[in-house]
Amino acid sequence: MEYIEKENAKLDIATLSEAIISDPQSTLIKDKSHVQGFSKLRQLHTYLTHDTPSIQMIAILSMVAVFQDIIPGYRIRLPTAAEISDKRQSAEVRKLRVFEGHLLQSYQSFLKFLNETVAKAKKSKVSLSQSHSVSLSLTQSPLVLG
Repeated sequence: MEYIEKENAKLDIATLSEAIISDPQSTLIKDKSHVQGFSKLRQLHTYLTHDTPSIQMIAILSMVAVFQDIIPGYRIRLPTAAEISDKRQSAEVRKLRVFEGHLLQSYQSFLKFLNETVAKAKKSKVSLSQSHSVSLSLTQSPLVLG
């Protein structure tokens, strides 16, 4: 039974990752087909806290690959209050800003998770080689916060 659950989790992670990469803008909005209404990126994020360490690692590596693929090559930031209230923006610009805001929040949440994971590993004096390799791949990402 455990083997089947692991395989189903792996398949779900792969399916979510593929869906996110194929259409990033639509996968950051709430998914009505999901029981709790989570976006596809949030659904993938839930696997980070899975009971099985191997599934957690697959989820971490999948999230890294997804973010490296969908993060734009330019600097993104949250819009100011004046930019939000500006009625002269086209619908396309508003949609892009919403996407960038969700992407930024998701990325920050993922980085927070990674920092907490590394801190826990340091406290328990577990080998950090896996966490370190994930951190290195994230530092090469084009996203600039702030």
